[in-house]
Amino acid sequence: MDLRENVEDRIRDYKAKLEIIDQAMAEEMKVVCSQRRMRILQLYRYEKKAYRQTVLELESLLQGSIKPTEKFELTAFRREPIIDKIHTAENGTESKSVGSRTFRILQAGGLGDALLLTPTVRTLKQQYPGCKIYVYYRSKLFKEALLHNKYIDRLLHVNLLRRVTYHLLWRINRVNLLYPTYWELLPSLFYQKHAAEIIGEMAGVKIDDPRLDCFLTGDEEREAKKIVAKYPNPVAIHVTAKCSANKNWLTENWEKLVQNNPQYNFLQVGSPKDERIQGAVDLRMGLGLRKAFAAIKEVRAFVGVDSVFAHVAAAFETPAVVLFGASTPTVWGHVTSKNLYTSPNCSPCIDVIGPLSCPYGKMCMSDITVSDVELALSSIITPPVRNPA
Repeated sequence: MDLRENVEDRIRDYKAKLEIIDQAMAEEMKVVCSQRRMRILQLYRYEKKAYRQTVLELESLLQGSIKPTEKFELTAFRREPIIDKIHTAENGTESKSVGSRTFRILQAGGLGDALLLTPTVRTLKQQYPGCKIYVYYRSKLFKEALLHNKYIDRLLHVNLLRRVTYHLLWRINRVNLLYPTYWELLPSLFYQKHAAEIIGEMAGVKIDDPRLDCFLTGDEEREAKKIVAKYPNPVAIHVTAKCSANKNWLTENWEKLVQNNPQYNFLQVGSPKDERIQGAVDLRMGLGLRKAFAAIKEVRAFVGVDSVFAHVAAAFETPAVVLFGASTPTVWGHVTSKNLYTSPNCSPCIDVIGPLSCPYGKMCMSDITVSDVELALSSIITPPVRNPA
């Protein structure tokens, strides 16, 4: 096939995709306004611009000209940081040695966000020696994720009324409150830095070390060691992301991974509501959150989607393979993990469509093959230590 035929084939493919997008947009526009999924429409719009630009450029190439035939609205998918600072500390001249300062942090987000908060908590303690840090939580699991953190002075439950009161006082600048809803800044679209660093900006501190903290008790570690010691080559897996199903890998891929690699003992951690992976040891129900955290510290490797357990693996520096699709490792990945990410044009979409279903069949996740995961796992796991005969 010569170059011209190749270009013509690509034009036909992109025009076919444009027709699919046009049809999908038309169907969505038939829905009444109050029920129309505007984020899905926004995604369609950007995809249409990207494919349209490509078609026009390829047609220009066929015509022997490198100049575009139209003015393009969208020239590239560039994800550069456009926000340098969100806000600074309350008083920039205040001495960092002042011990009476109190930082109040209101729970925002899920379990993963609790761990992403920990570098900010640690940095505040380091920069303001003697300060007090109070974290107000709504859910018991959020508390468990931060339990025994030596940088937090108090973990306090807050009911709905109290939460609204603190929020109003924060809005009128009557209380020094950190409410780290960093996702409202659309970090995957406008940042090239880690979520932990963005939360630090919201608190007015620079995060030099984005390492996450997760503290266990001696009893928790000993119990986890007993559980994991039953298996000669344990690899923990976590298959379900709570915030968006678009982050999930196909169940059949997980089961194929387990079936193809009998040399590993795959231990499935997570919620009892997570889909059961056949062939894996089911630890979803018996461990609880804290023991699951401890088990991830004790296993030889971790494989999972972008979720709280991937953050736990990073906190303990457990060798990990993490699968990304709707989200991006730039914001939510860790340097201690091997992050798999195919990055199609529509990804990352987590800040665009949120929890809505992917209109393209999650090709970002389906493009990650079982072989890709097997190769990544074999590259991070060390051979088991065998006792001499």
